[in-house]
Formats: sequence, C-alpha cells, structure tokens
Amino acid sequence: MESDFFNMFVGDSLELPFLFTTIGICANQANISRPNGHPDYHWLHCVKGKGILLVNNNEYIIDEKSGFFFYPEVPHQYYALKEPWETHWITFNGYAVPELMQLLGIRRCEVFYILDILKVEKMFDDIYISAQSSNIFRGYECSYLLYKFIIELRNCLDTEFSISGHLKYKQLQPIVSFMENNYHKDISLQDMADIINVTPRHFCRLFKEAFNLSPFKYLIAYRIKKAKELLVLSDNLAIKEVAQNTGYRDVSYFCKIFKEHEGLTPLEFKRMYRSGNI
Repeated sequence: MESDFFNMFVGDSLELPFLFTTIGICANQANISRPNGHPDYHWLHCVKGKGILLVNNNEYIIDEKSGFFFYPEVPHQYYALKEPWETHWITFNGYAVPELMQLLGIRRCEVFYILDILKVEKMFDDIYISAQSSNIFRGYECSYLLYKFIIELRNCLDTEFSISGHLKYKQLQPIVSFMENNYHKDISLQDMADIINVTPRHFCRLFKEAFNLSPFKYLIAYRIKKAKELLVLSDNLAIKEVAQNTGYRDVSYFCKIFKEHEGLTPLEFKRMYRSGNI
C-alpha cells in the first residue's frame, strides 16, 4: 500500500468547530477492517480502480466517482476488487460537526455517486495542501476549508443512483476517459461527440445533464488540476512548459484561466506552496 497522509496535532487549548484529524491519498488501498468503526467522522472516495465496502450486512461496489461516509464507531470493512484501487480520504471531528450533519441530512452511513468529482477533488486538494503548511494559523484555515468541504460536498453527491442519470454517466464515461487521457492535446467538441456517435449539440446536452457543467468546463477544470500537480511536484518546469503540458499553447491565456480558477497566478501558486504559506 503506497500512501501519503498527514495527521493534525492540536493542542488541548485549541478547540475548533471543525477539525480534520487525518487526510490522505492511497495509491493502492489495502484491506481495512474496523469491527468497532473509526473514532472520527470518515469520508472516502475512489479515483481509480474498484473496491467493495461491507457495512450493515450490505455490500457496495465503490468505483471511480463514488464514495462513502461514516459517523464514528460504525463497523465496516473495505478492500480492492480491481487494482490499483486509489482512494482519497479525510477523517474529522469537532464540536459543531454533529449538528451540521443533522442539518444536512447526512445519515450515519451512506454510499454516494459523485456528480462533480473535480469540485470534490479541488476542495480535497485545498485541505491537503493547507495541512502541509507551516503557517501558525494552519489549524484555523483547515477548519474553515473543512466546513466548506462538508457543505459543498453535499451538493456534489447523489444518493438516489437514478437509473437515467447512471445510464447517462455510463454512456459518457468513454468521453471522460478520453479527455483525462488527452488533456494535453487540442480537443474539439466534434472529437468528443464522435466517440459516442452523436452530434456535438446532443453531446453537450447529455454531458450537462449528467455532470451539471459543459464538456469544456470539465476539461478546463481537469487541466487546471493537472497543472497544479506539475507546479507542486516538478521543480524544473517553467510556467510555459506547464502550460504546454496541460494543453495550452498560449501562456498568457493559461495564466488567465488558472487565476480565474485559483485566485492567483501559476507562479504565485508555486511560490506560496514552496514557501509553506498554503
């Protein structure tokens, strides 16, 4: 099991309404068995592969763009069915969490289909990056980001698993895979529509109904996600190279789009990450 995670160590005097306890990425999730449940609230979603969740005498398939949520002390087990099974998780607590869970109508144990995985991943990344900061206000920032994550997460999830919505998602999955494998290239609307043999206009309608955003907005969000990864992980890449590697030939346009999404330029993002201020 390859994993990368952070623990939040908080002094006794610091009582926060929303407090993440661990956050992590597991490149190949191992078998987890918790007869007594987890001591904290627990969110996990899959980004690659397929696993199975056993809870309350029920079995659930957890594949790409699905996840689950538990209250503390809910017995459960999960393990991979198709490897690598990559999972992202966050555990949290805090004195205001129980009331918020009730207000949002989130039950003790739920399995979700994720309608907007890119939005969930961006919020997850924001907490993940903030957790690594040496900023003395890290705990407060993470508390705010966690509150935002819980609120926005509810709007990104579907507990209905409606037949029509699921069929649309399955129909469009080859196009999503195409975009995520070719984001560094020029991709046209016609290229995407041709994959499922429909007109560009019909494709746009299907995509928006299934994902609640246009195909190009999805592609842009995915490109920005990959650009952030390159900015953080690649020391020697110039901004121009990051732009080219994520499908942008015009550096100025790339910087404009990046700032619209992240609130700062690629260079500012890279400097802030390197300085430990985010």
